[in-house]
Amino acid sequence: MVKWNNEFYIIPESEAANRIGLYRAKDFPFSWEYVQTLVEGLFGDHSLFRYQESWWLLAGPGARLRSGLRLFYADELTGPWIEHPKSPVVRNDSGRARPGGRTLVLGNTIVRYAQDCAPTYGRALNAFEITALTKTDYRERPVASNPVLQPGNSPWTMHGIHQLDAHELREGEWIACVDGYKRRLTLAVEY
Repeated sequence: MVKWNNEFYIIPESEAANRIGLYRAKDFPFSWEYVQTLVEGLFGDHSLFRYQESWWLLAGPGARLRSGLRLFYADELTGPWIEHPKSPVVRNDSGRARPGGRTLVLGNTIVRYAQDCAPTYGRALNAFEITALTKTDYRERPVASNPVLQPGNSPWTMHGIHQLDAHELREGEWIACVDGYKRRLTLAVEY
């Protein structure tokens, strides 16, 4: 979710629609209206953020293809959206390609979260500092404290962890929403 010009916007996961669509709140948070398609294609998780007067969109692959991360930019939230010349910015690496939550912009520091899907979905959540981000350049490096989250003993994180959405309440005080999962055990019985 993004607040821009006193309005709230979301871009929900929309792999089945074969596009990344932008929605605006009509009656926040209860009612939303479709605004337009930002990018066409088969994308799973994605992260939208604003940095140095431009909008940026990191778009992960679909559920079956976990190895590439594409980058787009636009001057306006509604576009037009242009694929970055270095995109895909992550290639053939299911351990860091799939977005794992909202990208944080803290002054000039940009941190993106990535799901570690190697060898299986939700193995951990890692952070990467984007060290160069312009319309012609992109570079990142792993944050030293990786992984930032791992599956735990709680029932809801037992088998995986894959999203982190951190919000600064006030200087030095943060809250985060975390998404994990537990596989359901299904027994097949034959008579």
